Amino acid sequence: MNSKDLAIGKAPASLSEPSAARQGGAVADASAAPAAFDQHYEMPDTYRKPRAVLLLKNPEWMFLHWDFDDAVRERLTANGQGPRLRVLQGGREVFRTSVDLGARRYYVKIPDGGGSIQAQLGVEREGDFVPVLSSEVVAAPAARVSDDLQVQFVAPAWTGATPGSLAGNQLLTEEQFRALFGEVPNDVPWYRQSTR
Repeated sequence: MNSKDLAIGKAPASLSEPSAARQGGAVADASAAPAAFDQHYEMPDTYRKPRAVLLLKNPEWMFLHWDFDDAVRERLTANGQGPRLRVLQGGREVFRTSVDLGARRYYVKIPDGGGSIQAQLGVEREGDFVPVLSSEVVAAPAARVSDDLQVQFVAPAWTGATPGSLAGNQLLTEEQFRALFGEVPNDVPWYRQSTR
């Protein structure tokens, strides 16, 4: 393609004509109808990949979803008993319940204090839990206000902050603010309202 073609908007030959490689080895018939852009296919019920995935939703809840193949289904439903879900916090069991295997999902309430959480699907044998699918260990924050008192707030002096309104915190000069955060655009409404 040359600059003259670009100037008049002409597409290069490699884009305007279908290539054999793009058409699966055969040149497509130009009169054939294109595939509909809104054609949809149903998602499969299962991908037959045994796994359990635990995701943090917020500081109080986690979302567990799982998939399985026929061998795992057989292990989880052996002896006519249903699968069980066990939640571990720091390696210790804190919760156990029955689940519907076909649901493939469950919301897990995070135990008080958060920490290292793991979910396991399994069966009970003679009172013992036998895990079949285990999620990764996920770090969950505690659902409470942090007790970290090291945080200090800073404010640029031109916002009207005073040492009295920010007791125990730091006021920044304009130079200090720019050194830390870069340039502030002039079209921000609150920027230097008192100096305009």
